[in-house]
Amino acid sequence: MAGKIPPPIPTAKGVRSAADTFLSEQIDRSIQTPELKLPQHVARSKPDDITYQSLLLREDDTVRGLMRSLRDFGAVRISGHGILTEDLRFALANSDRIFTVQCCHSYGDHEQIDWPGDDHRIAQEAVVALGVQNYQIFRQKMDNATIELEGIAKELANVIATCKYKNSIELGGSKLRIYRYHRANIIDRNSSIFTETSQESVPYALSLHLFLDPGEFCLETSSGLVSFETKPESLVLTTGNEFEVMGLGEINSAEGKYMHNPFLKTGRSSFSLRQIWTVSKLNHDPVISLWDQILILFAIVLIYKFFSYIFY
Repeated sequence: MAGKIPPPIPTAKGVRSAADTFLSEQIDRSIQTPELKLPQHVARSKPDDITYQSLLLREDDTVRGLMRSLRDFGAVRISGHGILTEDLRFALANSDRIFTVQCCHSYGDHEQIDWPGDDHRIAQEAVVALGVQNYQIFRQKMDNATIELEGIAKELANVIATCKYKNSIELGGSKLRIYRYHRANIIDRNSSIFTETSQESVPYALSLHLFLDPGEFCLETSSGLVSFETKPESLVLTTGNEFEVMGLGEINSAEGKYMHNPFLKTGRSSFSLRQIWTVSKLNHDPVISLWDQILILFAIVLIYKFFSYIFY
């Protein structure tokens, strides 16, 4: 008989009709869950990771990633830099007594040396602490690391200055810092890293952090705290407020703190290096606008036609 209702279908909790099942299936097929995508600035929760070789080649994606990451975080991660971090770690582990020299400062969870370079008095202290041969090896490793970090910093400064602002930057003085972490240093994410590191902070433009052990790096940016894991050989660039003072566009500044993973079984220390640069000079190269180029070309054509008319 037309319009006959299908008999109920027994279920675990009662009965429902076959018509209800058919209707439910039709509704399920008609519902399409929209694909939800977070805005790019929200989806990106940590600084970009760029390769140094791509930076040297000035690849467009790498340059864009660098500038975007400095705008959003005031930091960028760099891989493939070629610095032999295992050699540095071995040299520091074998020169542990270097942290007894006068230029070593203790901050509770870590110790820091502002490596003096050519300071004769500190060099004599280091020789006494390490012995002549060990000091010479240690000094050579630190000098090599300084040279390599300096080369990377110059490349980064050139890219930052030229890719958008048509300027060139001359880096000024630099300072190498050596860190030893001897126990877990857990950061309260409700506290201020700026407050915790105020004793160590100096005005700077560029800072390269070279990590020799696994851990976590925590950044305090204008948007809040950002943290990410680091590996041995991890290199992180942070930009200081000197760039903001010079008015270099949208580059932000950030302050960071390394949280090492303690080696519970061996009890060994963790190490990292940080080199800081100021800016000596910002050279404003002359830039000819497109309109000026058109006018110059038009003037050249007129002059050419004028002399052609006179002599021919």
